Amino acid sequence: MERRDFFRLLGAVLALLWGLRLPVLADGRDNEGQKGPKIRFLKTTVDVGKVKKGEKAVYDFEFVNEGDSPLKILNLIPACLACTTATVDREEVPPGGKGRVTVTVDTGVEVVLPGKMVKAVEVRTNDPANRVVVLIMSGEVVE
Repeated sequence: MERRDFFRLLGAVLALLWGLRLPVLADGRDNEGQKGPKIRFLKTTVDVGKVKKGEKAVYDFEFVNEGDSPLKILNLIPACLACTTATVDREEVPPGGKGRVTVTVDTGVEVVLPGKMVKAVEVRTNDPANRVVVLIMSGEVVE
């Protein structure tokens, strides 16, 4: 197995394991009737398609606070610190309010090889039913 294939496979496996370790992806079904903050992302996974090596892939993951108290985004943790960044437009969202987490993958860094890419970001919140939500961005890096 070539070195490039090994790292591509390793990245895909790590991203998959990262996402599977959590039973809930904040789709709103597992916290019905809950009091307090309640996060629901419109999407937790996205395929950005083909991205040319050296360019940045960017996606805004939108969410809603369906709870009855303020939702706090406590931390954003990218699985790949070398190539992935994440920002939130509002750290505190009132009941009924909306926000977005912007995930950016820089395909120009050395650790991002041509081929399939899967990147994950962990979102930590004060939602008692969804303390951690994993957002996944996938795509194909082309030369």
